[in-house]
Amino acid sequence: MDASIQKWRAEYQTVTGTIFVVGFVLYSILGVFFSYSNGSSPVMAAAIGMAGGYFFFSILSGLLWTIRFVAGKSLRTKVLLTVFFPVPVWLVLAGIFYSVPYGVYNFRELRRCPR
Repeated sequence: MDASIQKWRAEYQTVTGTIFVVGFVLYSILGVFFSYSNGSSPVMAAAIGMAGGYFFFSILSGLLWTIRFVAGKSLRTKVLLTVFFPVPVWLVLAGIFYSVPYGVYNFRELRRCPR
């Protein structure tokens, strides 16, 4: 495997894992306050934390994919994407849906390649 691809995979895994933890912590705090005020179980706080972590993770994944996609394009294509601004937004939204399968695939590929 190309060293630059392996480096990108490792950086992607590190950055998205970190943002998942940040989102989990932030939303878990909100979940704890919600469970105390509502009388819900602590499991609800953990579920809210997981949802927050996934939210941050998927948004960042979509942004990273869109940035990588746009970076390799010509200036003319970048101008067209700017004029038709919903296209990059759609790419980010697609990243939200594909973040978990790609995260699993990326982790598997990172484990397979020699160090």
